[in-house]
Amino acid sequence: MQTSTWLTNDQLREMAIDLIFHDRLPQRLEYLYRTHAETNGLEMFDTMERVLKDVQRRIDAHLCKQLPLSEVAEDGSKHKLYLKDMRERSTLPTHFEYPTLLPKSTHVGWHDVERARENLLIFKLKKELEALRTESERVFGEAKAKIEARIKESEVRNEHGLTAREKILIHSYEGKEPIPRKDKRYNDYLAFCTPTKRKAYPNDSPKRAKSLVKSIEKILPLLSESAKQQAENEKQTIEANFL
Repeated sequence: MQTSTWLTNDQLREMAIDLIFHDRLPQRLEYLYRTHAETNGLEMFDTMERVLKDVQRRIDAHLCKQLPLSEVAEDGSKHKLYLKDMRERSTLPTHFEYPTLLPKSTHVGWHDVERARENLLIFKLKKELEALRTESERVFGEAKAKIEARIKESEVRNEHGLTAREKILIHSYEGKEPIPRKDKRYNDYLAFCTPTKRKAYPNDSPKRAKSLVKSIEKILPLLSESAKQQAENEKQTIEANFL
């Protein structure tokens, strides 16, 4: 996408009017998107669509001034003409509303504007769908990566033959969700869920301290960097206090 600048309402109005007289609308809209959407967003097309609807309202106002009209059929009968009929049959001189666009077309009709408006709306919807698809793929990719990481983590733990306590230590160091009371791991979790409880676990017992230090050393390679730093600090504290 090219580097773009912020567009004023007057510039957007001029772009919208230009669409009415453009033959290759999809290509023109794609060019405007690549040139201006990065800065102005898809909202620029909302503004342009409002401009085109306003043009249609003004055309309708001119046509309504000519109503009621009637036409004579081949059999001599008369039929009233309504606004929808006038939209189909009537055009207005371009210079009446848009003198600067006279070289492009001498007349403009309601359906000329509708053609531009419909192409614009379809184009915008397609771009919104593309953006939604891209965002969905991003969210899916992130979720997939997290699940794969958890699977790998579980596989690594199983490979290392971790004890229940060591798994609880990893769970606690990584700051994962609290384990509920009904869970069979709850008692172990309660003993090691906070730094204070982990550092108090030896309870003046060198044997308990050595056992805990050994568990911490075993899980260090499996921890994230921040969790690893916390575990190393606690290991040093336990060694200094109880060994």
